[in-house]
Amino acid sequence: MTVTVSPTVKPASTTSKPASTTAKPASSSVQPASSVTKRSVVPSTTVVPVIKKAGLAYNWEFNQNWSPWTSTAGSKVSWGYSWDAHPMLNFPTSKLNFVPMLHGNAADKIQWFVSQIPNFPSWGVTHLLSFNEPDMPGSAGGSDITPAQAAIDHQRVFNSTVSSKYKIGAPAVARGSKAWLQQWVTACNGKCKYDFIPIHFYGQTPQELYDYVTEMHTAFGKPLWITEFAAMDFSTGYSATATQAQAFQNAVLPFLESSTMVERYSWFGLFDNWK
Repeated sequence: MTVTVSPTVKPASTTSKPASTTAKPASSSVQPASSVTKRSVVPSTTVVPVIKKAGLAYNWEFNQNWSPWTSTAGSKVSWGYSWDAHPMLNFPTSKLNFVPMLHGNAADKIQWFVSQIPNFPSWGVTHLLSFNEPDMPGSAGGSDITPAQAAIDHQRVFNSTVSSKYKIGAPAVARGSKAWLQQWVTACNGKCKYDFIPIHFYGQTPQELYDYVTEMHTAFGKPLWITEFAAMDFSTGYSATATQAQAFQNAVLPFLESSTMVERYSWFGLFDNWK
């Protein structure tokens, strides 16, 4: 997967939209395996941390200062993911639950993911994420897979190797791609192992998020993970200021914490050069 140096905000519409308005830079996605292997991870005990809803979506440009979430009394953050199968960046797996991702279905991505499976128990892994935005092109940070092919590859990797050991997510689609996920479910024909539905949300108002969560939960009937969300809408040119983003968070977090439809959530994203 091609990555760039500086991740930027993912363009996204508040309605069903073409790829041009939902594009997320590939830099916010996975790091090539050759580089990831050079990253270190704090060895985990076999004790799984107590898992709460709030998590961290981080990439390799984060400064590795995990103490605000591991040493702050009352922190609600208990897990994280890196758009990769490897924790990297000294992620403290003994204190935060790491969730590996199979970002795409290219042969090297599948090989890399499978090669990391033996490490999952020592990292305290309990859940796995499937393909990232298969409804979107690679230039937008997606994995660009048809629903039919994604059903085949999801079964090939998850059903045969890890289905009895971990909870597994469906592919995470961009906002406006409910139809893609419905087509994937149909193509699976009851054979794909998945326990929860990861979704992405980018919009301007809290009500849009509430409505989208309800829509997706009603459509698929499984717990939701909101693995990317932020207060921005590039279809209209809206990008929240820091004050507006904080107000958005203050409004939606009580809903996310209390809603029985939402199992986990993570703000987009934890990058040092995020603007």
